[in-house]
Amino acid sequence: SSDLYDGMVIVDPDDLDEEDWNWIDEEISEWGVLRSFIGNEAGASIQENSADAGFLIDESGNLKSIASVTFKDRSSRGNSMTPPVFGNDRFVSIDYLATAEKGWGRKSMQQILDFAAEENMGVILDSVPTSSGFYEKIGMHPFDTGNEASPTYYWSAEEVAELSNLKKSAGAVKIPD
Repeated sequence: SSDLYDGMVIVDPDDLDEEDWNWIDEEISEWGVLRSFIGNEAGASIQENSADAGFLIDESGNLKSIASVTFKDRSSRGNSMTPPVFGNDRFVSIDYLATAEKGWGRKSMQQILDFAAEENMGVILDSVPTSSGFYEKIGMHPFDTGNEASPTYYWSAEEVAELSNLKKSAGAVKIPD
C-alpha cells in the first residue's frame, strides 16, 4: 500500500505482498498506454526475475515511477556488453524505468544515482530509441553494443559520485536540466 513508501525507495520484491502489487498495478494503469506498458514490464521483471524495485512516490502518495534494477558486476553482462570504464567494479543496471508523467524520469534517475553513489557503483541501462535524447541530455554516455533497437547508456562510478546530490554540499553538480 502507498503508506509503505516515502520518496524513492529500493525494495526487495520479497517484501511486497499481493496488496502492494494490486496498488502498483492500479496506479500504473492510469499512466497512459506506452507508460503503462513499460511500467507493467518493470513490474513483471521485478516479480519474475527477483530484480530489486525502485519506487518514487509523490507527496500525495501516488506512484510516479517504477524501476526494475539489479546489482551486477562486469562479468554478468559479458565483457563486450559492458563499458570498459567499469573494470571489475559492480554497477546498478536499470532494467526498466517507467514514469507516470514528464519530469519524473529525471527525479528517478537522480534518486538511483544517489543510491549508486552510496555504494560506489556506476549506472548502466538499455534504453528504447525514443528515450535516447533524454539519457544523452542528462549526461549519460552511449555505449555501442551493436543493438540499435536497445541503445546502452552509462555513467562510471566516478561520474555518479560527482553527479550525486549526496555531494552537493561539497560543490558537486547534479544531473543537468
